Amino acid sequence: MNVKDNVGFTNAPNNSQIFQKPESIRSRQLVQRSLSTLSDFSIEKDSSDRSTLLTVTLPHSPTSFGQFIAKVVDISPVLDPSERDINRTFLASPSDFRTIKIHGLHPGHHYSVSVIGRRKGESELIKEERVITDPIAPDFASRNASIVSSHTNITLRALKPEKALQVRISLNN
Repeated sequence: MNVKDNVGFTNAPNNSQIFQKPESIRSRQLVQRSLSTLSDFSIEKDSSDRSTLLTVTLPHSPTSFGQFIAKVVDISPVLDPSERDINRTFLASPSDFRTIKIHGLHPGHHYSVSVIGRRKGESELIKEERVITDPIAPDFASRNASIVSSHTNITLRALKPEKALQVRISLNN
């Protein structure tokens, strides 16, 4: 362990670094999860709608956890906090306890998704990932949209989909 400015650096199996003060390392036991346990959990965009749905896949083999929870927090870099989505919690469906379906997300937003296992009244963070939902293009075929072209300019007007975050739209010919 290298010690610099009273902070210890420990390389975890996923190449991330855990920063803790040396005295706290002595005072409590550190438990590292095996990579095989973490690989049993996946957080992916749902193929049916990559802009608003995520699927958390849970282990197929039995675990010591009685329940799994997915906590979703909008961490989008926006100037106005009212543009952010609310924090939400999702549980596995009673009909399919191997997946957690996360729905109602906003296109183009950045989310932190935490998978939490519960057993005997205690919660344990199992996995956390950041996900950016796919953006959706404005509907240029709608009644309120217009495309005006002149000799040197093309102007496209359309309403932005509600709650969608998009920095840029690319047009290809």
